[in-house]
Amino acid sequence: MSAYRSWEEQEAAAQLTRAQAAKVAAEAEGSKAKAATDQLAEKVRRARLQEKLDAAEHEAADAKEQRKQQRRQATVDSGGRFKRLVTTIIVLGMLASLPGQIRYFFGMGSWLLLPVPFFLELLAWAGVEGTKWAHRKGLARWPFWILTGSLAGFAGFINATKGAAQFGVVAGYVLAAASVVGPLLAEVQQYLESKTAADGRSFEERARDRAEARRRAAEQRKQEKRDARQDTERQRLFPVTWERYERIQALWPHGTITRDRAWEDASRSVLFPNVWPLYAQLLMAVPGAAKEGAALWEQAWRRAEQMPVGLNAGTLAGEISALQRIETVMADAGRTPEQVAVDLLLADVFGPDGDDNGPTGGTSGEGPKQGPGGGAARAGTGPSNGVNLQGRKGKRPLGRSAPKTPEKPLDPVDVDKVRKLAEILGHVDKLSARNIREAIGGGAQEYAVRLRNAVQNEAQ
Repeated sequence: MSAYRSWEEQEAAAQLTRAQAAKVAAEAEGSKAKAATDQLAEKVRRARLQEKLDAAEHEAADAKEQRKQQRRQATVDSGGRFKRLVTTIIVLGMLASLPGQIRYFFGMGSWLLLPVPFFLELLAWAGVEGTKWAHRKGLARWPFWILTGSLAGFAGFINATKGAAQFGVVAGYVLAAASVVGPLLAEVQQYLESKTAADGRSFEERARDRAEARRRAAEQRKQEKRDARQDTERQRLFPVTWERYERIQALWPHGTITRDRAWEDASRSVLFPNVWPLYAQLLMAVPGAAKEGAALWEQAWRRAEQMPVGLNAGTLAGEISALQRIETVMADAGRTPEQVAVDLLLADVFGPDGDDNGPTGGTSGEGPKQGPGGGAARAGTGPSNGVNLQGRKGKRPLGRSAPKTPEKPLDPVDVDKVRKLAEILGHVDKLSARNIREAIGGGAQEYAVRLRNAVQNEAQ
């Protein structure tokens, strides 16, 4: 008989039982979830493995296809298919042509003529092999070409006449071709092999080089057309220079002087006839002078004109005359270059008038001028301001507006110095205010100009 248990004990035992059952159920569910997780992981692993296998198969297929492509390319580059095809044609041609020759010679009634067909065929192929040997040794190949062609042609003639008599004209032509085509293709094959052996480029490189060669040829044709048009225009517009240009090109060896250089020299010979003879002598005397034309031209110019390139007595006289004209204008206006510079600066700062109505002051009856910002004009002065910014009263223009002082009379000693300076320079036209001031020991610009004008008037 079981021991008595209270209600609490029974309830605790029931809870324990339920907890154990829940634990067992949870463990079962956990086992199921783990099994499902393991199954899913296995599927993922298998899927990844299958992907790797597929990728490996694709890579292997690509590698196999690439190897096939490389083998096909190598076969094309080496001419393997062509060689096999030529060999097949040669064998078929011999099988077609040799029986006809055997029947032709054997039909003459003597078996002693039976080796003749083989003798002719072997002679033809001996010429082919001789061509290969001559190519390897670097000898002339044309004697073997003549031997092969003559013997193959003789065999073809026999087959043509015999075949046409027995089987018709078409059959005769076919038998003749069978005798000739085999040795001819063998010679062609040998020629191609000799060409490809000397060229180590791949198929892609040869194609690229051919495309580049075509492009360069097209550019060359375009350049030649442009040069032809330019030559036509030059000959029409500059006939004298064109004649010199042709002479210069004929003088130099072909390819040693460019078109532009020749035209430049021709233009120099026309524009500078004093310098050109010296330059031509230097060109002929100095080795490799075609590459140093600029230095030689500078040397020739200095020898002929005694001045830097681009300057001569005429250009120097023009510069001196221009300076004299400028000095004369400045003296007539009563200004020195320094005074003109100061006047221009003041006019730029204070305006062209410099009076009360200008930007420096207000108006006489309308109040102060307003600037762009609404204020009074800069440095403005009212009507009560009797002095402007230049320190002068009233409305006076800027610059040297005061009356001139009486001109200083010319000193006879200074005039005599200027006469001697003109004698030293060689002519009164070479006098300038600057060198006159240096000769008399300084002085005003206006006084020097008056001295120059006086001496020049005396000379006239």
